[in-house]
Amino acid sequence: MLDKKALSGSATDSPTNAPELGGGLLALNGVEEITGLEALTISEPLEPKPPFPNLPIEVFLKIIQYALDEIASGSYTAYYVALLSLRAVSKRWAEVMDDSPELWTKVPVDCPEELVEMAIKKSKGRPLDVEGCRGTSSIAARVEAEAHRWRTLKLGTGVSLDIFRNLLSQPAPLLEVLDVTSPPSMDLTIPMFNDSVPSIRVINIRHCHLPWDSPNISNLQRFSMHVIEFEVPSLGELLDILRRSPHLAHLHISRSRIEMPFPSLLSPRVRLPCLQTLILEHLWPGVLNSLLCSIEVPLETSCTVHEALDSRRPLEEGVTQMSERLDSLWLIPQTEPSVLALEASDEEIHELVDLWGRMDTELRYFTRGRSNAHLVLRVTAPPERHIDVLQLFANRLKFSSQSWSPELRLTNMFQWKSPHINKTIDLLNTLSQALPGVRTLTLVDTTDRVERATDVLKQLFPPDSRTTRLFPQLTELTIQANLHNPWVHSLTALGTSLIKSEGSSHLPLDRLQLRGGSISREDMELLRAVVPCLLLDDVTVR
Repeated sequence: MLDKKALSGSATDSPTNAPELGGGLLALNGVEEITGLEALTISEPLEPKPPFPNLPIEVFLKIIQYALDEIASGSYTAYYVALLSLRAVSKRWAEVMDDSPELWTKVPVDCPEELVEMAIKKSKGRPLDVEGCRGTSSIAARVEAEAHRWRTLKLGTGVSLDIFRNLLSQPAPLLEVLDVTSPPSMDLTIPMFNDSVPSIRVINIRHCHLPWDSPNISNLQRFSMHVIEFEVPSLGELLDILRRSPHLAHLHISRSRIEMPFPSLLSPRVRLPCLQTLILEHLWPGVLNSLLCSIEVPLETSCTVHEALDSRRPLEEGVTQMSERLDSLWLIPQTEPSVLALEASDEEIHELVDLWGRMDTELRYFTRGRSNAHLVLRVTAPPERHIDVLQLFANRLKFSSQSWSPELRLTNMFQWKSPHINKTIDLLNTLSQALPGVRTLTLVDTTDRVERATDVLKQLFPPDSRTTRLFPQLTELTIQANLHNPWVHSLTALGTSLIKSEGSSHLPLDRLQLRGGSISREDMELLRAVVPCLLLDDVTVR
């Protein structure tokens, strides 16, 4: 047994070039770049041992584990490149690491057989995390013999069909995480470990399918299925899986078919009271709406919903169900400032256009103190339908409390020539009616093709006092653009007109902020004459 109190050594035992603990770790700065199997060599430790007096083993191991996790970034190959390099620092380090089974629980099936055997032996009966995209039959057989110890099984596209089936047929009583990506051409049905996998909590599958009615698919905490096009589940089978998983926290379904029942056979709604994240995207027509109608999730759940529409499909058919989530956004507790963002795509960035000439438009709602958005509604549609989609979302917001006043952020609403600009102005009117208390507005332009900035800004600062001003509570305006000239000229013209006609001293704003891009010193001085406070954020003054 090792002494668990401290690692010690005398200074006379160490050569002048032997690294201390910190030096040993710093010497591995380049290891993260090494991911090839050729780097995996098991070297003999240096002699003699380097000194690290009075350092408890527990602390040493925490430092080693932290360094390995940082270097590996999820790659088991890089993990063992780093581990073997650290092990070669000295015999004392090797001795401690070899007697620390928690460092050896990762089993990379696409690494040399010698290393796989080494990891299995040195992990000393601990639960194993098995991962790989390739692997020989002999390595697979060795790993298969340890199925009773598997905690995580992650297999990628390079694994052969026979190895897939052999590994996935073994009883795995400790297995908690199953992550399988099979080649699209492989017709793989996961046999669910001979119905002996009672501990499974996480399933992530791609290009393969499950025995959807298996009772072993239950009590899940995370469930993801991607690109499932054959042997697909029925809606009832999918809902049964969810019903058997009342503690499900994350659900992600994308690019998958689901067999739809006759309307008279629809299952009762499933409550998912613990769900934290819901992502439904790129589903076949009709599937998205049926799923949204079939599950009930908490208000606090972070939802991302993505629907695709062609030019013929009615907007209401594809968007109405997903937009219902907007009805109660204002009920979410406001612990941090919130942002409601509506974004259209730049119609001339051709890389964003799919085969059917469609691009993404989206609505996002998030609070600044939260990493995930509360809600993302994304629609892939022809660019000329983007404003119509956002208008439909805005109409749903009329259900909101009139006291709800998030920051409003509008992106690429100003690139449209007439008559599309009239749709943009209609959208602004609807948003102003739904959210009259908005005090902060951000206009983002990524296109550098603002055609009608004055028409938009006139709605915010009407030159005639008889015209109703949109967002009457607005006090802060931010303009984010690469080219500020169109905005500057429109604002200064409107401000000058108001000063002359209404006797105002400036535009009815407390603060104007420009973000990004550049501005001439002359234009900056013009703006200062019509706003009480001008802020520049990452703006180059020419």
